[in-house]
Parts: sequence; structure tokens; C-alpha cells
Amino acid sequence: MLKVNFTAVTPLMQIETMETRRDKEGAEKSVTAIKTRTIYDEEIGGLVKLPVYTGNGFRGLLRRKMSEILLEEALEKGIKINTTDYFLMVAGGGANYQKQEFDIVQKVKSLNPVISLLGTSLAIPGKLIVTDFMPADYRSYLYEFKSKNAEDNGEEFQDNVPMVRYGCSLIQTRTFTKKDDILNQTKFGRFLSKEDVKAWEETIEKERAEKENNKNKKSEDKKERKTIQSILNAEYIIPGTKFTGYISFKEPITDLEYGLLLKGLANLTYEYLGAGSSNGFGIANYNIYDDVTGGEVIFSLVSSDNLLKRTLSTPQSEHESKCISLFEDWLSKLSDDNINVSKLMKSKDEKKAKIY
Repeated sequence: MLKVNFTAVTPLMQIETMETRRDKEGAEKSVTAIKTRTIYDEEIGGLVKLPVYTGNGFRGLLRRKMSEILLEEALEKGIKINTTDYFLMVAGGGANYQKQEFDIVQKVKSLNPVISLLGTSLAIPGKLIVTDFMPADYRSYLYEFKSKNAEDNGEEFQDNVPMVRYGCSLIQTRTFTKKDDILNQTKFGRFLSKEDVKAWEETIEKERAEKENNKNKKSEDKKERKTIQSILNAEYIIPGTKFTGYISFKEPITDLEYGLLLKGLANLTYEYLGAGSSNGFGIANYNIYDDVTGGEVIFSLVSSDNLLKRTLSTPQSEHESKCISLFEDWLSKLSDDNINVSKLMKSKDEKKAKIY
């Protein structure tokens, strides 16, 4: 089992949904809400709503990074990949494939370590499990909801139903705005003032009311479009937040698969997590441990003063180095059989034809 610790160097935003909330004045506003989990904390004796980076999101990014390693080598060797096999490996998708016979599963797993580790579609189960990443020191950031008024704390309380009593100040909200480049017959726009935003919000509310009354009416003068294109209230997790999660295995993995996993994790650490990368969101520092050996650091990624120049340490243990070398040797011999595995699998149509 591997223990993965990462610290948000810049704000982190993994989007859950859009919500409508009320501010202190009672006005409604749309907010892009981040993913959260509600847990029961025995120490404080209540339910707590915490920010989270989902294991599913991390697992999906890891799949893409591991797949890229194989696909880049295939490109170098001139191996062509069909659309079906691309999605089976990179996205784990393939609705036309269901549970396969045991010998087919074993054959595909022996040929493609990405599919062996992460599975594909409903056809082949994977070996790897990734937990959600939870904030490590959240208790110092908790605050208690003082009222049962939904407008005061954003929670709807019901009789005889346990409700969230604590929030977490690791979650903050930022307002993003966008304006046209050309405003008021000038070449460039200007930054928004509070008065601009307030005036725009009033205009939008007026337009919304007008649209309700005139749903089928179209604007006659396109030149009178509003110069402010959008305003967005979005939650994010503050920089400095430390997360912990685990990678475990449902069944033993081979040394070759472990080597691929380490290479994929190393590549993943350079990626932006979640949304907002164009705004610099999602940069993180990592420490990845072998939790079985009592916390030996496999590798770490640390940011310098320049956030885009980060230093990744290489695995120091003999076992990790051996597994990576084993995988790299396998990769150098990559063939079409390792990439295009769908030809071994039976589709739903083939199974139906066999029945009839």
C-alpha cells in the first residue's frame, strides 16, 4: 500500500456542481461548489463538511498518465491504435464489452499493465484502489454553525435528522469576472470596480425578469450586448492545505506493474489537479511513501520559488529501482499486441450471436 501526501501550493478546485445560495442580504447568487465529504468526528461529537480531492479523480488522472507512457512509445514505434483500444486503455470505456471469460481476462492483463492495474469497462476488473484525499489537519479550521436558519449557514435542518453542524474554513469563495476587450469605443477594457459588478448584477436580474415574461422574444439590436460577459462565484481550497490518501491493491501486482505505477505517479505529480489551471490553480507538492515498510519515502516533488520549476526526487530503494528498470525494459519491446487488445475480447454482439 502506498501513502500519498500532497500539499496545495496554489488554490485547488475540483468542481462538484452549481448551487444557488443566499448572501447575508438575502440575495440569491450562483456558486460553483467544490467536492466535499461529510464525516462524523467523534472528538468533537458532530458531523463535519470537509473539502476533498476524490480518489476517482486522482485515479482517472493516473490512468491517463500511465496510458500516455505506452502510447508515446507506440507512436515512436509506428504502432497504430484503433479508437476502441484507445478508449479501453485511456478512459476505461467500452460499452460494447461486458464480463469476459477468465482466460481472456488473464491474457489481456498479461499484455497490458495499464488495463491490468485499472481494469476496463465492465469487461476486466482492475487491481488498484485509490481512496479519497482528506485534509490532514482540518480540526484547526472548523467553525460551528450558530443557527438553524438555512439562510445563515447554507444548511437545511430537518427534525430528527442528523445534520452538518461544522463547516471548514479551508473552503473559500472567489469571484471571477470577464469583460470584452473592446469597451465604449476604446481599444482595451478596464478592470472591474465594485460599482461595475453591482451595476451588472442589477442589469442581469432585470434581464432575467424580462426573459421570464418574454421567453420567445429575441433581441433586436445585437450592438447593445452587455460588455461584461460573465461573472462566476467559485469555491476553492486555500493554499497550504495538506491532503492524505492511499493507493492499495485488491490482488497482488507484478514488479512490472509496480514499475509502471511508479512512473505514472512521477508524471502525475507535475500535473495540475482539478479545475482552474489557466488561473494557476492545482499546483501541489508531493510525498509518496511505502506504507508497508513503515513510511519509507519513495519519491517527493517540491516547488522552488518558481512554481513551474519543481524538483522530483528519484526512488532510492533497490526494489523500486529494479521494478522501474523492469518496466522500462518491457516498454522497449512494446508491440501491437500490447496496445490493441480488443481483438482478444468478446463483444456483447458476439456473445448474443453465440447464444442464438
